[in-house]
This record gives sequence, structure tokens and C-alpha cells, in this order.
Amino acid sequence: FPTRRSSDLLNNFSSMYVGVKIIISSRTNFYSVSSFYGDFSNFTALFLNELNENEILSYFNSHLNERGQQYYNKLSSTSLGNVLSNPFYLKNIVDACKRNVNLNTKIQLMEYLFSIAIADYNHKNIPIDALVIKQKLSEFAFALISCGLMLDKEPANCGVSFNFRKFAWIKYENDMCGFVHNNYKEYLCANFLSTQNIETIKAAISININKTNYIKPQYVNVIGFLLELMADNKEFSAFLFECGKDVLINIESAMLTGKNRYWLLKSVIEEYAQKKCWFNSAW
Repeated sequence: FPTRRSSDLLNNFSSMYVGVKIIISSRTNFYSVSSFYGDFSNFTALFLNELNENEILSYFNSHLNERGQQYYNKLSSTSLGNVLSNPFYLKNIVDACKRNVNLNTKIQLMEYLFSIAIADYNHKNIPIDALVIKQKLSEFAFALISCGLMLDKEPANCGVSFNFRKFAWIKYENDMCGFVHNNYKEYLCANFLSTQNIETIKAAISININKTNYIKPQYVNVIGFLLELMADNKEFSAFLFECGKDVLINIESAMLTGKNRYWLLKSVIEEYAQKKCWFNSAW
């Protein structure tokens, strides 16, 4: 729910139709328990636990047999090891292992998944260059995220050669289209931003409040992809260290050096202490 109006409408609907059961699914970095109850006072907040190590290893072994332990050990030492507890990543990583695809980062995984979607599209439709499709989809992903939307009208400037409706990453609901999974949208948004100049990127992902820059909430999950795509851009990294410390501290450990992560955590704790804020049990 990108706006206060969205949550107000849902609360009003819930009050009018008390017999209707409503489930709201969201990521935990958008709603803490306290803010969730603040928006939806009559709802019960539940949290899904991440998969534990035994469950992850069991999944590897059940799909890769005797190779399961080997792949698990190898991936655990890469940045992908930090996302194996996420079912979306676990399933797709194991599927890649079945095809003997060598992956080390989230960007490599997303590019691999994109290549599969491209091959499927070109097999069923008039073939089109992958870069053209990625550009169109990246522009659409950026437009959705920048406006805080899940769905929107199909872009009018796609051209006759690319059929949005037939691409595997796109879904349609009542003539509105969006992405079947947020990770696809965030990866493509990061891909679009990585082609822009640094000032355009700063203006897009941050907001200035009382002369201090903050990362906009809708870009929190884009940052991890963007940081990997712009790993060599020191100005962008410095900008994130300045205004996105609380975002960076949640990025996979392999994306930052141990020294930098220590500095970030120390900086965040000191900042919270100055404001007399307490950390919840998750910390």
C-alpha cells in the first residue's frame, strides 16, 4: 500500500463488511509490528519464518541428490548464500544447479532467469532482440516503482514488435499489467537506473527532508541490485553511505566488506542511541 489513502480505503472496507476475511501480504522492511497496527488496528500481524539451514539443505538434496551437499557448500560461500532462506531464490537457484549453471550473485541469477524468459518468448513469438525487451521492461519497472504502483496500463510506446502480454514476467489484472514477482520489477528498475547519470539516480531514489537525504521506501529493495550493478561507481557508494546506512546494513554481507559493515552498524546504533530509540528483538 504505497499511500495512506490505500490503507484508509481497506480499513473502511473491513469495517463495512465485517464478515469478509482479508489477508494483507507485505515485506517486513515496509511494515514493522508497531506501524502495521498503526495502519490496520483491527488486523492481526503474523510473520513468516525464513527457511532454516536444515530445510534448505534438505531441499538441495531432494532435488540434486548426491550433488546437493556440494552445491549447497559452494553457494553458501557466495553472496547467494545469504538469500537461500528465501523460497523464491532457493527454488530458482536449485533449478539453475540442475542445469549446471554457475552463479555467484543475485544479478547473475536474475540475468540467467531473464535469458530463460527471453528464449521462451522468442520460441513462441516473432523473435526480438533481448536488449530491446530489457530496455522496455526496465523503463516500465522504473515507472511503476517511482509512482509506487503494483499495476498500471500497458505502456503505449512498446512498438508492434514486442507483445507485453506474452512475456513470462508480466501479469495482467483487469487490463492493468505488472510483474509476476517484485524481484523481477526491482532488478529491472535497477537495470534502468544503472544506465542513468549519478545526479538522476540520486534524485530518483532519495528525498531531502530538513536538509538531510533519505532513501525512498519504494527503492529499499532496488538498492541491493543497484549496488552490484554500480560496484565501480565510488560516487554512488559514497552517496549511499551518507544517506542510506540503515538500508545498506540489511544488504547481503558479500556486497560490503566486513570493515564497512562494522562501520555501518556502529553508525546506525549511535544514531539511534542519540534519538533514545530501542532496538527490537530482531536486532
